Amino acid sequence: MAITEAYIYRSRLAHNIRLLQKKSSVPLCIALKADAYGHGAVEVARTAMEEGVGTFGFARLSEAVALEDAGLHPRCIMFSALADDEIGEAVRRGYELFVTDGEYLELIQKEAAALYGSGSGAAKVHLKVDTGMHRIGVEPDAVPALARKAADDERLSLQGVCTHFPVADDPAKEFTASQIEVFSGTLDAIRRMGIDPGLVHAANSAGLLYHPSSRFSMTRPGISVYGYPPDDTDVSLGLSPVMEFRSTVVQVKAVKAGEGVSYGLTESPVRDTRIAVIAAGYADGYSRVFSSRGRIAINGKAYKVLGRVCMDQCIVDVGPDSRVKRGDSAILFGPEPPAPSAADLASLAGTISYEITCNVSARVPRVYLT
Repeated sequence: MAITEAYIYRSRLAHNIRLLQKKSSVPLCIALKADAYGHGAVEVARTAMEEGVGTFGFARLSEAVALEDAGLHPRCIMFSALADDEIGEAVRRGYELFVTDGEYLELIQKEAAALYGSGSGAAKVHLKVDTGMHRIGVEPDAVPALARKAADDERLSLQGVCTHFPVADDPAKEFTASQIEVFSGTLDAIRRMGIDPGLVHAANSAGLLYHPSSRFSMTRPGISVYGYPPDDTDVSLGLSPVMEFRSTVVQVKAVKAGEGVSYGLTESPVRDTRIAVIAAGYADGYSRVFSSRGRIAINGKAYKVLGRVCMDQCIVDVGPDSRVKRGDSAILFGPEPPAPSAADLASLAGTISYEITCNVSARVPRVYLT
């Protein structure tokens, strides 16, 4: 048992997947990028595959390879552009690549031709349409020509056409509806050319949950799989947070009123008290932003962080009459009160729950529970 661990609850993960499958009504492609948002991609994939999910999305080649090395062989889609020297390996492994522009498609063609020559085989591609997010993607009016190029090259196999939403988490904004309209028009143009677009996918977590017309033939949920709504405010969905970030009290000591605590001596208790030193800090993923602001749960009660969060430790004021002792568990965030959730910490830090779970560092062991 490590002194600081991230507990991953498989039952909660399975619950979320089943909820999203029901809501989606079409197959899921679960985002496993960033080590499954910090939850551990291989074990998340195992649980998801037990629930009937067969397709996963990645941002880096190494993320998909890790599943294969673990003996898992699902359908792998690369959501981000790869380095030029990685394309050939991705094609060889049968991974499916998002085409972001004409130049990138030519690189894929070149690698496919070198790999397959006159034999059988083709690089699997999805045309990524930029319908207004202005990140990676092909401008809508350039998509039909690339679709034709893919259809006419026996070394390319058009597996799908997709787009992505920047503001789908705000159902009141009309921009997502305009994106869906542009995307649908692009699909119509491809079909008029006699080309089958393959899988049609656009919906991230927010699209899946709030925009039914965006679900098409596959959805790509991310943060909702791990138990948090995409806007961190909608608690009506029934999602269950999957991760509990837990550490250990390593020392309890008395501190007098007015005595400074931690680096910089930036904060002092206003009365004689006792403090608990917890073996987790910003190197573990508990941000320095939570200095003098965060709350950590010990023995069913939440205590305020006192002073600055250190690299490997942080300190809480447990009060003069506390029974907190060395060896007690301390929950930095988790599924159940009084511990804050990742969404609570995100609100405190002015960020999103995605960043909170992703920031739990690689040195923190993941422990998988039922």
